[in-house]
Amino acid sequence: MDIISIYAITAGGVFVTLFLLSVLPRLYLLFKNIEVYISRYVIFPFFLRRHRFLGPWTRGAVLIHLFYTGINLFCLCFGVSSPTQFADRSGTLAVVNMVALFAAGHVSFYSDILSISRHTCLQIHRGTAWMGAGCVVGLTLFALPYIRRHIFEVFLRTHQVLAYILLYATWRHVPSGNRLLRICIITTFVLLSIALLLQLGFLIYHNRFFSLHRWPRARVSCNRPKIEGKNDSDVIIQVRVALTRPMRIKAGQHINLWMPSVTWWSWAQVPPFMVTSWSHSAQETLDLLIQPRSGFSRELLKHARAAPQGSASLCAFIIGPHGMSNKVDRYESVVLVANDFGIAAAIPYLKKLVYSYNTSASRTRRVHLVWEVDTLDIAIAVQATLNSLLEDDILKKRYILTISIYVRFGQIIGDVMKFGNHDRAVVYNRRANYDQILRAELSGKLIERLPNAQEEKGESLVIVAASSRVRDQVRLVLRDYVHQKAKMAVLEYQP
Repeated sequence: MDIISIYAITAGGVFVTLFLLSVLPRLYLLFKNIEVYISRYVIFPFFLRRHRFLGPWTRGAVLIHLFYTGINLFCLCFGVSSPTQFADRSGTLAVVNMVALFAAGHVSFYSDILSISRHTCLQIHRGTAWMGAGCVVGLTLFALPYIRRHIFEVFLRTHQVLAYILLYATWRHVPSGNRLLRICIITTFVLLSIALLLQLGFLIYHNRFFSLHRWPRARVSCNRPKIEGKNDSDVIIQVRVALTRPMRIKAGQHINLWMPSVTWWSWAQVPPFMVTSWSHSAQETLDLLIQPRSGFSRELLKHARAAPQGSASLCAFIIGPHGMSNKVDRYESVVLVANDFGIAAAIPYLKKLVYSYNTSASRTRRVHLVWEVDTLDIAIAVQATLNSLLEDDILKKRYILTISIYVRFGQIIGDVMKFGNHDRAVVYNRRANYDQILRAELSGKLIERLPNAQEEKGESLVIVAASSRVRDQVRLVLRDYVHQKAKMAVLEYQP
């Protein structure tokens, strides 16, 4: 390339850059207007409502899956002239889709790399798995002897533990002339190895495996002892992990907890838990609220109840943090909708919003926690935390936080009672009417404004950590308020 060509390319690049800088603001405004219509008519509406075995499917999800399926079918069938060629292409396409399944190992680590939510990552994972399964079915139909010699179907039942077995077996049986397959296998192997090494490095670094410090330990307790004839649906396991290295946790993030001494099988269990503690700086201890179910959490509850001093001390290693944190500071009003143990995901956001308001670091002027519980016992277990939030939420004798607790199965005298030491926390003896609550909040009428002043209504955010029924109700209500700058965020943890 001569000097004149270099000059021409450089000059052209400068003009293109200046042109883009001039049109980007207009394109941004155009995109914001298009986003409203896409949200109202594609993302929020249901194509199929939630049923026992299917759904819910939104219009956007159906369109994306149809587009993805259409591309794969086109690549599978275009130009195919024989069953043998169809079988070969099915195997190749299965391995290509497999790259997305195994490239990063752990799903939470995968979502962190791509900066997407864990829920979205799981949807991608399921979609590529079904597509790979379809390719293998096509391979089975047209080349049964071939499938006996190959083990492509193994990847349907394997994840990161058996991923290397699949890669090795696939490599052994791939024809030497198929360069695309070999490139995909090598790429998957390299990416998976890098991901696993990074996860191992983070585990060693955060827990100081090879230092003189003691390994991190967790203190495990519960809110009440075992009562004969009463189930443990309202029991909360409280875990406080003392870290060997301070860790910065964003609101809404979770960690994976490895406690190998809980049971003989717990060395292979690394369950995820939401972090309820939050601080603007690095934390030296992490607080977790765990719902006892089966397996690991049930054994953890047994340790807490068996300890003579009321709490058990166990060795605990931290993997993470994982997950995305929603930027809540720019919204004028924030509504947090939670059911039962969904409060564990809402508490760190409440702490962040109150802190940001006290330090004048946010635009938020109203925060409303709508919490629906089966019994009042769960609410009493976290009453100290909620009272602490209400006490901190006083800046120049003003406040932004309001708490509404709805008890589904009674347990209170009358229809309404005060919760704790503040009038801003109220318990209602009924189910929550989400349609009425959300419409009142999204209208902006509950925000105190200056008299005789024309203030433009700010953006609103509804954060949901609730059951599928409640999520569907919230989605239907928000559809009517998308044009009024209302958005919905579904948290990683859903009870």
